Amino acid sequence: MTTNFGDLVIKVDSKLGPHAAGGFVALARCGYYNNVIFHRIVPKMFIQAGDGTYGRMPNPSLDSKLGTGGPGWVVPDDPVTTKYVRGTVALANTGAVNTGSSQFFIVLSDTAFTGTTSYAIFGNVTSGMDVADRMSVVPTGGEPDQAAGGTTSMPLEPIVITSTVVTTP
Repeated sequence: MTTNFGDLVIKVDSKLGPHAAGGFVALARCGYYNNVIFHRIVPKMFIQAGDGTYGRMPNPSLDSKLGTGGPGWVVPDDPVTTKYVRGTVALANTGAVNTGSSQFFIVLSDTAFTGTTSYAIFGNVTSGMDVADRMSVVPTGGEPDQAAGGTTSMPLEPIVITSTVVTTP
């Protein structure tokens, strides 16, 4: 995944989350993520992207719609069988069952998620966590974000996925 901040290499593992992995790879292969922004930063927790409806350059929606879009379909939830650690890539959802689709997040810290969570894990960043770290310190604005402790989470500088390539080892 190439971004205007640098490259992120994500190893997708269908054993971790087959539905999430399949959806992510299918969307990446068809170019869905190209020109989509990282629209949410929660420092020391995660960075989030994948809203191809309202978060696509050159004219992303910078209102309450941002972060609510997707491809028009959802995938069934996969059971979470491992911990969320730094570099984990998981499928975002609305908080309701079976609502994940295109939006994903990258975990920034081993202690970002504690307790029970239901975000299907489908891979990890194998190269480029320094890029994710640079993204995570971009100043934010917008509406208060509950997950961010009531602070803002919308980056004030565009963080753009410029292209995605899927390779098979």
